Amino acid sequence: MSGVIVLGDNADWIVAGWVYDNVLAYIAEELEPSRRELAQLLLNSRTGVALGYCDLSGLDAGQFQSLAQAAARALSAVKKRGPSAFHYPSFYPGFVDRFEELRRLLEGDARLTTRPR
Repeated sequence: MSGVIVLGDNADWIVAGWVYDNVLAYIAEELEPSRRELAQLLLNSRTGVALGYCDLSGLDAGQFQSLAQAAARALSAVKKRGPSAFHYPSFYPGFVDRFEELRRLLEGDARLTTRPR
């Protein structure tokens, strides 16, 4: 099973389900408690709940900026913990590569250059 995040304007992130679920959980953890609704959107989009589909194209600039910042913090935390935190440490490099791919997609979105209301 795989998971997909739709960012909009033909920007999608499609990865293995276990990568998708864990990335969403890590980002949601960084969003709590200040952006609880956004965190719940991510958690409710995991493969066991919503079959691995998360549409973020409707987020406004403020929500999107919070999401991008949380993703950057989550990725930094994953890197700090390192491969030993993984059940299968050999999967760590691929996981980080996919997470960095999402971070680049988020950083390339026009909503990051739009001032939130």
